[in-house]
Amino acid sequence: MADTEFTPVPGTQVYPFTSGDRAIEFFSKHETVLLSVFHPASPQWGLFSPTYNELAMKLSTMGIKTATLNIDDGDAVQDLVRKLLISRVPTLVLFNGPDNFKVYRGILREKEILEFLHRQKLPPVSEVDAVTLEKLREENSVVVAGFFGPDDSTLRDQFAAAANALKDEYVFATTADNAEGVSVPSIIISKKTPEERTVLSTWDSEETLQSLIKTAATPLIVEFLPELYADFLSGPTPLLGYIILPSLSLSVSPDTHTAFLPLARAHASKILFGTVIGPENPRITSNMLVPEDTYPFFVLHDVASNLKYHLPLPAEGPIPVDAISAFIDSYFAGGLDPVMKSEPIPAQTSPLIEVVGLTFKDIVFDDEKDVFIEYYDPDCAPCLTLVPQLEKFAGAVAVDERGAKLVTVAKMDLDANDALDSDIRGFPTIKVYPAGRKDKPVQYNAEQGHSVEKWAKFLKEVGAHGVEVKA
Repeated sequence: MADTEFTPVPGTQVYPFTSGDRAIEFFSKHETVLLSVFHPASPQWGLFSPTYNELAMKLSTMGIKTATLNIDDGDAVQDLVRKLLISRVPTLVLFNGPDNFKVYRGILREKEILEFLHRQKLPPVSEVDAVTLEKLREENSVVVAGFFGPDDSTLRDQFAAAANALKDEYVFATTADNAEGVSVPSIIISKKTPEERTVLSTWDSEETLQSLIKTAATPLIVEFLPELYADFLSGPTPLLGYIILPSLSLSVSPDTHTAFLPLARAHASKILFGTVIGPENPRITSNMLVPEDTYPFFVLHDVASNLKYHLPLPAEGPIPVDAISAFIDSYFAGGLDPVMKSEPIPAQTSPLIEVVGLTFKDIVFDDEKDVFIEYYDPDCAPCLTLVPQLEKFAGAVAVDERGAKLVTVAKMDLDANDALDSDIRGFPTIKVYPAGRKDKPVQYNAEQGHSVEKWAKFLKEVGAHGVEVKA
């Protein structure tokens, strides 16, 4: 098939595909193709697509083709989507032939995407002089530079192995031109600002070195963006500190960044600080329960419990770092009350208890009872179909002599309420919180199907009281 049969979207250099087979054929005809896997209803795609179109024009001058794959086109694309292990959209994938691809997991912004593409042209470790090293630092957000002596072959090998594992994320280099006068052996991780430079001089294994590099390469103050938000929520830092700002210019202000560095460094193991542009990220601000047009604002988020602590900030003047520091001290001293998203406390007129944010702790964490709860979203079709079965199951528990005393059957609308459980990934989600083990809830496996009989068996098996309900 001639290349002329592949046609870009008029006025762009983006080649659209609604068939996985056609896309693979395109990949086989071109040395390098950047593919965006998207869904037309994705809000993030709506924001990113103009940037992608502009990027495509620039990449066309570099010999890189640009394409899209619409996952809303059903079975024709699903085999390719499964092959790429796509978990969210939009996702960028770089193809060098139909079977050689790399998934990009960074910021959906031209600068960072171009850095990623540039890294693919570099060897895993570049041998450079001092001048070239500085140029790499100017052109890239993170550069990992190794300084080794002639007797450091083992450490050099560990550095090379770490570079092979992390080359898609960072630029690695070694130099014998020690113009910086650092001790040898050592590794310098350079980031956006000189204040965030990290020097590593000891490590005991390749795995340890990789972990140290990844930790050091993470900025002390990040950008909380939709494409990376899930990674931050599942990361190792127990608290997130959101600096919610009204504009991009304030977010990237050197004064804002520099002022926060000492605070971020002091709490580096406990709090990951990041900026959020409020008007551009309504989903994040909504999740943090921050009203519109109330920026700047600071939120401390306990990820494990999903509790949020609010500190409104003055609209004028610099960000008050001292006030935020005192606010954080109050949190660690136990002097702050969380903000909860909650509907009004309802009257309970049914054996199926309706839990809201304000009643979650009292009902679900009642240590005397096994609590069987369904988390739902009001627009979730499968959730709606479960309501009659849930009501029947709750009724069966209520008329059981032991069940009435020892079990609560409940449901909770997570669109309108906060739960003190951050490990809820989709709807419907059913869990049992056993009496005496509220920190170890057990999730029902939805793949086995839903029925009153199966729920009764699940409750008996995982509940602390072993209540056997006759369904």
